[in-house]
Amino acid sequence: MAVGFLNWLLRLVILTGVLAAIAWGAWGLALDARFRPNPPSAQLPPPQDLAQSQAQDIHVLRLFLSYDESYSAETRARAEALLDVLKDRAGRMSRAEFELGVAEFVALSGNSQTRADINVRAQRFNRLPVRLALFADGVFVVQAQAGREDLLGRRLLRINDRPVADVLNQLMRYVSGSGIAARADAVRMLESPDLLAAAQLSGSSDGLSLTLSDAGAGEVTRWVDAVAPHADDGNVSGLSLLAGPPLSGWTLNPVLPQGVLWAHEPQLPVFSAPLVTGVYLRLTPQDTTTFVMALNALGEKLAKQKPPFIIVDLRFATGITEPARVFLARLPTLIAPGAPIISLQSGALRGDAMIGLAHLKQAAGSTYIAIGEPPSEGLIFYGEGNTMCLPNSRICVRYAVARHDLTRVCTNPLDCYWPDIFAPVAVDDLEPDIAASMGFADYLTGRDPLLERALDYLKAQGLLAP
Repeated sequence: MAVGFLNWLLRLVILTGVLAAIAWGAWGLALDARFRPNPPSAQLPPPQDLAQSQAQDIHVLRLFLSYDESYSAETRARAEALLDVLKDRAGRMSRAEFELGVAEFVALSGNSQTRADINVRAQRFNRLPVRLALFADGVFVVQAQAGREDLLGRRLLRINDRPVADVLNQLMRYVSGSGIAARADAVRMLESPDLLAAAQLSGSSDGLSLTLSDAGAGEVTRWVDAVAPHADDGNVSGLSLLAGPPLSGWTLNPVLPQGVLWAHEPQLPVFSAPLVTGVYLRLTPQDTTTFVMALNALGEKLAKQKPPFIIVDLRFATGITEPARVFLARLPTLIAPGAPIISLQSGALRGDAMIGLAHLKQAAGSTYIAIGEPPSEGLIFYGEGNTMCLPNSRICVRYAVARHDLTRVCTNPLDCYWPDIFAPVAVDDLEPDIAASMGFADYLTGRDPLLERALDYLKAQGLLAP
């Protein structure tokens, strides 16, 4: 009889597992169908000329509006009007002009996740033999190809005698989203004479006249010839741009001092280090098994140590994964009761990365302190979706379908992103409690003003020795 009961129990367990797997699979299919729909397709004949090629791409791009949900009635009307203008110009636009037309079309949504793929674009058009980065005090050269090392460390003042701020303002119409994150995307466009010529911000696509300055040599003006894009150009941004390694044959400025925590082990998506009695943690979430394993190991380590404070660096997080969200939400339970949780955030924070920060703030409550810059996006935005590539130009654009509202607990499945219903979050804001930003001189010397403000706060609270 005992054997029969065990057999019955085993069958029940197996049946329960099968039903759970079926339910999970059905949930995934329903989620994908609603929030990650496959891109639209159109059966089109091979184009006979450039005019037909661009007209076909515009026809497919018009379908984009029936997928993306981030446009308001006003911005949708403006986007449709722009498509009409592009259609009238079909065959008379260069590749770069058409690229910018598409970028302006998606940027009209005002949503950072409704965007053209700037990484693919970086490999499609010529570039300068330098790489630029945006700091609190301007745009600076941080990498240079062999032969152009004399430009390293200089601040960019003017392009073809136009103030760089004016050029950036003109480029913002082609950039999705707003704030520092959008401005950093526009900085990448400054590196391409092809794109600046297409935007009518330069008279030549062969190169640019750059006026730069530094504290020692003063102002210099150099004509810089364009070069073919590097195979890795689409991957050189954020932490990899500033901390390296640089492109093959290029020079990174500067060779950062040892012990700069934000720049340490830039290839690791989870990096932690002891900081006096507490812990410093930098997260750049990824959808990989390695990331999940590293996160689990860190959680076990923190639960044993129970550190008296933790500093979480999310400055370079460009998105969030479910394991990262869960980890941030349970972080207060892994450290000493009532221990401060200090978040380091940059103005580049936007979109899905804000979800993780909101869950951390909500879970930490009064122990949460944010240091840095305001995020680049509001607390209501659209994400998820999918990518569609235009059939002829192969420009890839991403449409956003899921509405995220971090200001309230949403329970309406017709209005909410469904996983948000099961992991509710509501915060008043994600503004910093203590303002701080990094200037170029800080970067050169290895200073970290955000981390310094964090340590000053801990000292003021009596948690660190003065």
